[in-house]
Amino acid sequence: MFEDLDKIPWASLRHAYGAATDAPTWIRALDSKKEEDRTEAICHFLWSSVFHQHTLYSATPYVIPFVIEALGCLELADRDNGLGKPMKHEMMKYLRCCAKAGEPEGISAGAPTVENAIRDGRETFLAYRDDPDQILRDTTQWLLKFCEIGRGPWIWDCREG
Repeated sequence: MFEDLDKIPWASLRHAYGAATDAPTWIRALDSKKEEDRTEAICHFLWSSVFHQHTLYSATPYVIPFVIEALGCLELADRDNGLGKPMKHEMMKYLRCCAKAGEPEGISAGAPTVENAIRDGRETFLAYRDDPDQILRDTTQWLLKFCEIGRGPWIWDCREG
């Protein structure tokens, strides 16, 4: 898992607290056997560093494929996130929020985009269409629609997942 993680130029990417050199550690923590590591990876890294107060950073489009890869491992996605739900809930919600937030400011030409990174997750999202949890199904449907038609005014019309 996360085989391409060390190929990313993390030192040249930024998150809310500076250079994203800590990203590989936190991304690997998503797959930790220790619940507290997974909780920190979600709360500290995804929600506080890479998506901070609805702001995206240059590291965000590079992180998204690894979140999608984690979702593709159903055993990992079903682990408790330390907040009383399976990790898949927070990871899917994170992706939806990133999609709604747009693109980071000042990304260089040729750099990955949030929109394309999320669209690349379409096949992974399909596995969650029939999840027993209605909120997760709603988020899945939202992400699938985003993959199909992209960003537009419709993103604000859908029920929150």
